Amino acid sequence: AKFLTVAQGLGGTAAAVAAAPVATIAKPVPATMDWEARFVMAPQSTDLLSGNLPALAVGHYVISDDGAGLALALMKALTTLGSTARIVDANLSDTDMRAGLALGPKAIGVFHLAPLRPLLRDTNGAFADWKAAVTRSARGLYTLLSALGPDLQSQPGSVVVTASAMGGAFGFDGTLPENPAAGGAPGLLKAVALEWPGVHCRAVDFAFDMPVDSRVDALLQEAQHRAGPTEIGRRGPARLELLAHAQSLSASDPVHVQIEAQDVVVVTGGARGITAQIARHLAAAVPSTFVLLGSTPIPDAAEPDDVAGLTNAAAVKGALIKRAQQAGQTPKPAEIERQWRRAMCAKHWRLCKPLAQRPNILPATCATPRILAQLWPESGRVMAGLTAFCTAPG
Repeated sequence: AKFLTVAQGLGGTAAAVAAAPVATIAKPVPATMDWEARFVMAPQSTDLLSGNLPALAVGHYVISDDGAGLALALMKALTTLGSTARIVDANLSDTDMRAGLALGPKAIGVFHLAPLRPLLRDTNGAFADWKAAVTRSARGLYTLLSALGPDLQSQPGSVVVTASAMGGAFGFDGTLPENPAAGGAPGLLKAVALEWPGVHCRAVDFAFDMPVDSRVDALLQEAQHRAGPTEIGRRGPARLELLAHAQSLSASDPVHVQIEAQDVVVVTGGARGITAQIARHLAAAVPSTFVLLGSTPIPDAAEPDDVAGLTNAAAVKGALIKRAQQAGQTPKPAEIERQWRRAMCAKHWRLCKPLAQRPNILPATCATPRILAQLWPESGRVMAGLTAFCTAPG
């Protein structure tokens, strides 16, 4: 009833809402000397862990397999501490992993070691290898957390630890990681740490040559030490944290990544604003192919008159409510929400038409994994990705 009352108000006033001016992407890109302060993440030594640490909660732990013996060594160490543990395969499908997790006891902790698996370098199956590595690292952790989340959030002392081997500084020290896909798990865990304040979350990045027994000790120490940042690097006994440091950038600085004509750059996450401006600037500077990727179909028809020019969410929803009422329908919240999302996505595609007029920028409608699977064999390489978050759904 409340929705219908609000709908009546919105529906009756939508036509009177002034059309907001449509933003363009013609705004010039500022020169590097005009940029605001620039910061980069850099590793810095932090306190060593010594003395008595809080005891790790006794309970059941789930460990994703690294395939190189660390999971087995960690399970043995947890058993020695009075807990139980089991090892799961992060290569399993989401359905199979969830089914297996549902059969086990209530979990108090997760050690996600699957990102430690090496990235194979078989050029004949390069994309399949990369996709599998991303699946183990990011999707595997997501499945573990979504399946075990209720258990973890309901128990005091719960912990989630991810492990990677990108050099001990998450790749922020100039070291080229052997498996860049391992960076997906720490990124996801930082979001989880904010959403689950009662769960101790720690991402641990190891030096390449750190032995198994040292890694076990480090994982247990970081699981016990609940203070400090989410991301910690370990190089032997040394501990590193990532801090933001001011670092200027000028046109005279050396170029570390050269984008060439045969390269493909996938642009996701928004067809206007800063994403469009950067893509247009890059496309004018280099002859590479830029694929402007969206998850909704590119609209062929002109924008309906009742929503044309409207950018405010309330105004667009009001117009959609009025449209339903004029058709003799009762506006339903879920349907109006779906129509609003589709309308806003269509607006974004229409706004990106000036960007797509460049011959080396190609709009595409497809899920990201599917478009990458198509581009990889056609181009031979996807050199870069440009991602930004969209200010409207879709």
